[in-house]
Amino acid sequence: MQVEATISADIIDSTSLGNADLSRLRDYLIHFVNLIEDSLHLGWGRIVRGDGVEFVVGNQHDALRLALLLRAYIKAFDVHCPTRAFKKTGIRIAVGLGGLRANDRFKGIIDGESIYNSGRALGRMTKDKFVIVSPYRKCELIFRALSMLLEALLDRATAKQCHVLFMRLQGMTERQIADRLGVSPIAVWGHLNKVGWRAISEALHLFEHLNFERGGVA
Repeated sequence: MQVEATISADIIDSTSLGNADLSRLRDYLIHFVNLIEDSLHLGWGRIVRGDGVEFVVGNQHDALRLALLLRAYIKAFDVHCPTRAFKKTGIRIAVGLGGLRANDRFKGIIDGESIYNSGRALGRMTKDKFVIVSPYRKCELIFRALSMLLEALLDRATAKQCHVLFMRLQGMTERQIADRLGVSPIAVWGHLNKVGWRAISEALHLFEHLNFERGGVA
């Protein structure tokens, strides 16, 4: 069976946002979906229930990068009066691995084990805000460790740090980010250092080289 990856996510405390912020946030999510589809080519997505999003990842090894892009993107969003939960986390994300019976971007259809895994995991979330779910038991300990590490790093990150991280996750260099923001490369490095970029980079490298079915490194 071919391994597919999907992402299910929803905004934390979206009902606490004012109408103006909620409208801006929905437009913000649509912009992210378009970026993933048309510029980064990491897969395709759809907005669900107004405050949620689902993605089919083009290459399963890009799933963690896409999830981190989404997390950093939402934490960088400027809300006028955010609740403590929104300011800390912003969005709950579940990455699901498995097979897919249907995957039709143009009809907006996603069906199969992978989306069931991510959707059910999202529905069960209480304390955890980032999980990776897989039917491959040998990967469970690795995924649990990665999830806990990345959740801890991003929970403590500021909106500014997440904005810089978002650009770095797209493959931009520190110099390119500095030029975009009008700051020095040293300032960019400082933000990346505080957000734990070295650990995040190593986590991405590990995930991108996993053999999911065998639970080992390729």
